[in-house]
Parts: sequence; C-alpha cells; structure tokens
Amino acid sequence: MKRLTHRAEEALLGAMLVRPEALSSMRWIPPGVFSRPDHAALWQTLHTLDWSAVARNDIPATVTAAVARIEEQGIRQCLTPVRLSQLASACPDPRTAPLYGGMTLEAAIHRSVEHAGEQLRHTARQAEVDQARQALEQAGKAGQRLTALDAAWKTAPETVRNLLDTRPEQSVTPVPRPERARTDLRPKPRPSPPSSTSPGRCPRSPAGWRTGTSPTRSSPRSTGP
Repeated sequence: MKRLTHRAEEALLGAMLVRPEALSSMRWIPPGVFSRPDHAALWQTLHTLDWSAVARNDIPATVTAAVARIEEQGIRQCLTPVRLSQLASACPDPRTAPLYGGMTLEAAIHRSVEHAGEQLRHTARQAEVDQARQALEQAGKAGQRLTALDAAWKTAPETVRNLLDTRPEQSVTPVPRPERARTDLRPKPRPSPPSSTSPGRCPRSPAGWRTGTSPTRSSPRSTGP
C-alpha cells in the first residue's frame, strides 16, 4: 500500500511538473495529504508560482529556483535537479493527474483513520483518570483532521470519486488451480501507478527536463497523518 501511494504521489507531482498550468484545477488537494515531507513541500511550492508567463522550456529552471528558496535544507537536498527530472518522467499521461490526486487523497484518509485509532487505543491504555480531558482533546484533533480530509474529498472531481468508489457488484470467487498449468501462458502484471525508478524503464525528458543519476540521498521521514 505504501509503495502504491508513493507511486501515485510521484505521478501526480510529475504531471504538474510537465503541465503546471493545470495546478489551478488541482487546488482541492492540500499539501498535508502527501506521505513525504519533500513531496508536500514541492506541491506547496508549485502552487506559489505564477505559471501564466512561464514558457514551457523554462519550467525546469523556474522550479529549481523555487526549490532553492525552501528554508529547510533537508528538503532542498531531496529535491535535486535530477530528482525533479525523475518526477517529471513519472507520469505517462499528465491528463490523468486528477486520478492520481484522488488516489493520494484517499490514501491520506486511510492513514489518518488508522493513526487516530492507534492513538485512541494508546491513550485508553495509558491515560490516568485525571487525563480524560487530554484524551478528549486528542480525539477532537483527530476528528478535525478527518473532517478536513472529508471536505477535500467532496471537492474532488465527481469522475475521480466515482472511479475510486467503484466496488465489484459480485464477489470474486477464486478459481481452483489446476494440477498442471500450461507453460506458454503468463499472468499479466497488475496495473499500478508508474514509478520513475522502475527497473528497465527508460525515463523521458519532457518539457526540457533532463534525466540522469546522482548519489543516493537519505529520504526524509514520512509525515504523520
């Protein structure tokens, strides 16, 4: 699940690095839904820029300059030009950005529910009688975050919500495996959000972005729900 969430976030950011003019229609995704602080910082940075006067070939330089102004050094070290180029190549079709945005938001809702449940269970086991008010305050904060995420979900495009809310009409019954399987048949891989670092993939260089390699840097810790 975490891997799919990471790929969806990469695809969403990559789409906006290629078509930043679409950011105005993606404001229903708050920065706090991203699982990584560098992803959240990049998303917030992209929304602070005016893209109306930026030529397509100037997008990489504009983003790189904006990232250089981020105060936290650890974030800047993660968002190197090479990393930004990898993200720009992570989405095969930038027009699918709303779907990846919906997947990112949905994952954030699940994380928040899980975290709230764990926090309440921990408080229930550890809190003393005179700490009941503190427990209620924690529950209230968790409820406020879930309310904010629910409001963001309701502002997502209806087509995105319908796609992600779709459930099979009938339960799937596993087919018994035969004793001898044909060797000329191979199962098709399950589709998943693209990854810019998938083995064997040849990265693209859209909109002036250059691809390359750089020394591996330590990733910042994932943000809380």
